[in-house]
Order: sequence, then structure tokens, then C-alpha cells
Amino acid sequence: MADAELLVAIEAQAQATWRQPRLINHHRAHRLEWPRYLGKPEPLFAEYAQIAPDVARHWDRLFLTVEEGGPSWLFVRLVGDGSMGIVVITRGGRIRSTMISRRLDLWVQRQLDDRGAIEVTDRGRNALERH
Repeated sequence: MADAELLVAIEAQAQATWRQPRLINHHRAHRLEWPRYLGKPEPLFAEYAQIAPDVARHWDRLFLTVEEGGPSWLFVRLVGDGSMGIVVITRGGRIRSTMISRRLDLWVQRQLDDRGAIEVTDRGRNALERH
């Protein structure tokens, strides 16, 4: 993939949106992670809906994996001391998941080893900077 194509793909996925039923289910399942892991108040529904788009636009690490349904983009924003991260997974212009990884190093290793993900952080940053 050329840098220009990478840039287009990153920008398209950064505009990903939730499907309402999935957003409702994820808010129920993951909202308690904020107070438990980050010591922050549980996000309201409207706040939770904005977390994923914000992380997808302002990420610290970026991974790409190819799955049966097409490529998935894994955007990560580092939190705390950098050992944790907010992870947003998108595919096909839709947000699939938003969660907190308490042990980001282990999460990254699983993505690389088990899911065949590749880290495209440096290429993504370079493409965005040249844009």
C-alpha cells in the first residue's frame, strides 16, 4: 500500500461511526472500565459515543489486521503512564469496539502473534505529516 493510499484509509477509518445497537451494547459492557482502570467517572452515553471517534482521530499507535470481513484498524491512545491504552477497532467505516487495555504490552503482543496484525504507526504518522 502506497503512503497516499494509507493516508486515505486512515482518514476514512477515523470517520467511522457506531451502529446504534452496537454502541448501546458496548456502553453497557465497557463503561465501568473508566472508574475501575482509569479512576475517572463512568462516561455518560453521549460521552462514550464520542470516545471512539476522538481516539481514531488522535491516536498514539496504529495497527492493521486483515480478517474475513476485511481489514480492521486498531487505533490506540496511551493513557496513564503509557502501560494502558484506549483501543478503538474499526472496519468498513464502522466502529466495532472501544475498550481499555490495562496491559497494553500484552494486548499488542496478542494482536501481533494471534491476529497477524502489523503495526503501521510510523508509516501512518509519516503519511499524515506529509499531507
